[in-house]
Amino acid sequence: MPKPPDLSALYAAILDDPDDVARRLGYADALQEAGDPRGELIARMAADPERRLPTHHLRSTDYGDDEELIALYKKQAKRWVDPLKPYLGLENAEWWCGVIDEMKVDTAKLAKGAATVFAAMPIRTLSLVGRKAALAQLAAVDEMRCVRTLSLSTFERQPPVSAKQLAALAGPAFAGVRTLSLYKNDLDDAALEVVLGAGGAPLRALTLSHNRVTVAGARLLATAPRAAALEELTLDFNPIGDEGGAAIAAALGGLRRLALWGCGVGDDTVRAIAANRRLGGLEHLDLTGARLSAPAFRALLDSPAGRSLRALRMQRSDVPAAHRAEWRTRFPDSESF
Repeated sequence: MPKPPDLSALYAAILDDPDDVARRLGYADALQEAGDPRGELIARMAADPERRLPTHHLRSTDYGDDEELIALYKKQAKRWVDPLKPYLGLENAEWWCGVIDEMKVDTAKLAKGAATVFAAMPIRTLSLVGRKAALAQLAAVDEMRCVRTLSLSTFERQPPVSAKQLAALAGPAFAGVRTLSLYKNDLDDAALEVVLGAGGAPLRALTLSHNRVTVAGARLLATAPRAAALEELTLDFNPIGDEGGAAIAAALGGLRRLALWGCGVGDDTVRAIAANRRLGGLEHLDLTGARLSAPAFRALLDSPAGRSLRALRMQRSDVPAAHRAEWRTRFPDSESF
């Protein structure tokens, strides 16, 4: 008789590359072969990888979704999902390929059962809220290596994450993170150095809005290996100044989106963007609050970056008078991207 498939090895392969739908379909086949009903739900949803469903759509037919799919979910929920409820944020979860793929959850709540959760759900997008003291506990959970997008953003009255807590990002759980949001955490340059020095996969997107990053932190972003492949960088309301903006613009050539609203940037930053021929893929640029001379603005419009832009966000008063009509014509949606 043929040897039965090694389910643990197949699942480990998904944790290593959670974006590979073929691995999920192979795992679903093996589960069904082993008589595990989870395989049918995974196979059903993985057959349409463009489809994502919030949990409440899987609990009711009121939203017009596939009744057979909902019946499958309900059939399995008690056995498969209910045991995880003490550690999950099911009301803030989205399902993809038959499992939870995106979730917002209290950090301490997840830390109590993270190994159990990720042994069943290869969650790729994770938003951690509440106190972040349990980050170090999560960092040791190897099954969390499937996480690709991590938000530690602070909203409302949540306490910010500390530099000491950020050191947990060096743990195996976060080695695969490629998109990181640290919005409004009161981070200074030293804390940013901890983030960029944590190791792990090169970052593709980084949000640092509403922190305390200065020109020194901008230089770190320009030179840190983990930031070298950034495609999206959001720095709104950090006092990096024109020198910091220029350092970033001269160094990072793979950017598709750059947001510098309220950063105190000016002509030097814009000239650095214009001079960097590797920025020919830049699509969205936010310079709201910048005060630019007409020659610098002209250089931007005529540069490789300027020609590739789909949106250039500025206040009308920030645009040199000589170029306002052209800016409006070329970027009609520039105030809303």
